Amino acid sequence: MAAAKWRTLKEIEEEYDIKAVTLRGYIARGLIYKYHIKKMGPVWLINENYIKQKYKKRDSVTK
Repeated sequence: MAAAKWRTLKEIEEEYDIKAVTLRGYIARGLIYKYHIKKMGPVWLINENYIKQKYKKRDSVTK
C-alpha cells in the first residue's frame, strides 16, 4: 500500500476538478471519513490517494 500523501484543500483544488469550499462542506457534513482528513491548526489536510479515487485531474491550462 502506498504511503499517504497529505495535501491542503487549496492544493487539491488547483490539481483536481473539485473546489476547496465543496470539500470543506463535505467534511463539515461528515461525508468524508475521518481517516482521510487531518486538521492542523486552521488548515484541513486530505489524503491525496482518496481524491485520486474520487475525482479526475484538472486539464492543464496554458497561460
